[in-house]
Amino acid sequence: MLGAAFLAGLQRLEQYPIVKEARGRGLLLALELQPHPTFTVADAYHALLERGFLVGYYPAGNVLRFDPALTIGEDDITQLLDCLAEVLAKVE
Repeated sequence: MLGAAFLAGLQRLEQYPIVKEARGRGLLLALELQPHPTFTVADAYHALLERGFLVGYYPAGNVLRFDPALTIGEDDITQLLDCLAEVLAKVE
């Protein structure tokens, strides 16, 4: 249930032009970004890290990876999605 809600939240981020696809199963999820001349997946990773969120990233595939602890709460996921939306909204 929590994984489905997390994936649905990531899929809502597909409204931003920089987002190519949200995918995954359970709590092993990923957000693939479109190639962009001034914004990379590493930039998104560092922006989230500065806000207190540790996620994985795969630069060659332009993918952010999410594999949280199984004890993660719904509030934590909501905060992460809100911060990620703020980061993606700033990409022109």
